[in-house]
Amino acid sequence: MEYIKSKTGLRLPKKTGNTSSNRDITLEAIEKWRSQLSLTDLSGSAKALYLVLQDCHEAELSYQQRFDILCLLRPTLAFINQSLQKHYSSREILTDNQQIIADLVNALHLEMITEYKLVIDGVYRPFFCNKKVLLDALHNAMASCAKIIFNAYEQHRNPTPGIWLELHQLYVFAEEKGFANKTLNKVISWHSRFKTLADIYKHCLLFSICNPNQLRREQMTEVSYAMEAWAPLLTLRKGNTSTAPLFVVDVTNDAPPCYSALYFTTPQVCYFLNLEKINERISKLLNAKKTSHQSTLSKFFTSAEVALPTSFLESLTNIWQYLNEREFEREKIHGHISVCLGIAATHWFITGDLKMDSNQNESESTSSTQIIDIDVLPSQQKALKHQLYICELINQSEGGFCLKWSHEIPAQLQTGEIIGLEKKLESGEIVWEVGTLRWLKAQENHVTLVGVEILSPKALPIKARLCDTESPYAIPTLLLPEQSEKKLPMRLITPPLPFKSGNQVELEFERKIYPVALLKSYSTSPSYQEFAIQFLYEQLVFPHTKEREIHPSTLRSL
Repeated sequence: MEYIKSKTGLRLPKKTGNTSSNRDITLEAIEKWRSQLSLTDLSGSAKALYLVLQDCHEAELSYQQRFDILCLLRPTLAFINQSLQKHYSSREILTDNQQIIADLVNALHLEMITEYKLVIDGVYRPFFCNKKVLLDALHNAMASCAKIIFNAYEQHRNPTPGIWLELHQLYVFAEEKGFANKTLNKVISWHSRFKTLADIYKHCLLFSICNPNQLRREQMTEVSYAMEAWAPLLTLRKGNTSTAPLFVVDVTNDAPPCYSALYFTTPQVCYFLNLEKINERISKLLNAKKTSHQSTLSKFFTSAEVALPTSFLESLTNIWQYLNEREFEREKIHGHISVCLGIAATHWFITGDLKMDSNQNESESTSSTQIIDIDVLPSQQKALKHQLYICELINQSEGGFCLKWSHEIPAQLQTGEIIGLEKKLESGEIVWEVGTLRWLKAQENHVTLVGVEILSPKALPIKARLCDTESPYAIPTLLLPEQSEKKLPMRLITPPLPFKSGNQVELEFERKIYPVALLKSYSTSPSYQEFAIQFLYEQLVFPHTKEREIHPSTLRSL
């Protein structure tokens, strides 16, 4: 599609004279078409709505006629999009079919943005214009941009090309013409989540700099609601001062804000993000969480703010106050590595390798009699219970890896999940590192980049049971050794439930029971808990293994 620059500075589609049908583009004709639309065939209805919107682009309509048609189609669009999103809302990384559905949702939003820009271009006059229609159109266009951006972050994808530039241009237009800070609910005909157009824009900017690729879908929703209270506190300052704050947004670039230190020279048209008031509010919230009762918190903060975990709020203040540089240098690396996902799978594979090592040692110490454990010998048996995946290595640092996941995406591939990484030492010994999925980035051609943070270079598969329960079942957990260089004690990785700090737990390893107390939790993930532990009686000692140091050259290659 070709675009032209209108008198308002917005990009508008160049009319081609081509339409999908000979239908009338009038309010009455569209209302009749809408009443006959089949909402049971969502895919067909979505495509039909897409074609109608494209026909509207070509139609010669007054701004009021176009706006009235959009008001009629807006509820239909909302219903279709909400229904389509249910097909992929439970996935972090989408399958091919889900990706097609998500692209259709984005396409509908993009067509609505184009239509609202045509309304803006038609209604705006320098000295007198219909401000109600103008604000309505600006609000809906910016809200649609925000939905596309938020949906992209939810799916760990790059936002649709051009969408950030669309949002920047709409805000700059609103700000230059004096509409950015007009109170919306006094003008538009329905309730808005935001008080002003500026708040919509600031909310998007804030969300983009909170490291959303490290969050899960439900966490993003929680953060988004909390940021409704923070958006009005964000100050945007024209980029013409000598002292630059931490973040800057170039409104001529199709990109979100970034660290101002990344620019050699300040962009000509930009805004600096002053986060001082927001950081003050978060600091007050953190202090109140430590000292105040829940009822007191609700008087000064929204329920969405109070619901955010303390660990996440602390990480936000760190991101928004300091320039964070990489702690470890990345090193490009080639090869492949076997991984598994989840505590149970990691426990299963480590247990299998420990049994194999034990059997091998026993066979070496006996004469001509070979001891065979039929439960662990066939690798097919392990595969039946838990899946092992082969990933390509992209780079590594002392703190973790970047992996390329190019096969079918399992539902467990989500930020905050435990991952086990199988490595082969120079001696031939198999060891398992334990990490967590730090971030995800969906790429083209069915590829997902996965950031792995290493929690420990080794772990023991432990079964744990609460001391005050009569249940005969023990839960698979992972015991991590003390890491004195990181000032980390011995820790126990458990599922989110039923364990919590203060519990007394029985750990079972090699048919021995070790009572422990669960202390501080280090985890910020919804997938697992990471407790410091205190042994109440006898302490479990990690078995000595040779050549625990891993070298890049020893990684398993295919």
